[in-house]
Amino acid sequence: MVISTFESLLTNTPLGGLLADDMGLGKTIQAIALIGTSKEQFISNPHLSTPTMIICPPHLITNWQSEVSQHAQAGALNAKIYHGPTCHSLSKADILGYDIIITSYNTITQELKQTNTSTSFIFKINWHRVILDEEQ
Repeated sequence: MVISTFESLLTNTPLGGLLADDMGLGKTIQAIALIGTSKEQFISNPHLSTPTMIICPPHLITNWQSEVSQHAQAGALNAKIYHGPTCHSLSKADILGYDIIITSYNTITQELKQTNTSTSFIFKINWHRVILDEEQ
């Protein structure tokens, strides 16, 4: 009884984590593998499945997208860049159709300044995971 209660608590409580390996040890690949594993776990309950947001400096956005394409099995994970002047053409439904949303600290900061958290859908999404790469 105690073990099943503890397992239930671990399953239902977001715990967070920190991956702080040295440069070159494959943190990006580890993150992509974790995203892929989580997607497999949530396939049975689509109401729980929400995208992972990756926030990084602008010069790393295309690197993240190419790493997802290179290291995830073909068609297993779909990533979308939410950055630049065209990002506002995406709707909440569009965003929720992707497994990974890649954006920059600048984009998130500008969106917060131009709108507020009550009007911007980007702040209303219950992200499954947020990855901060090279935090600013």
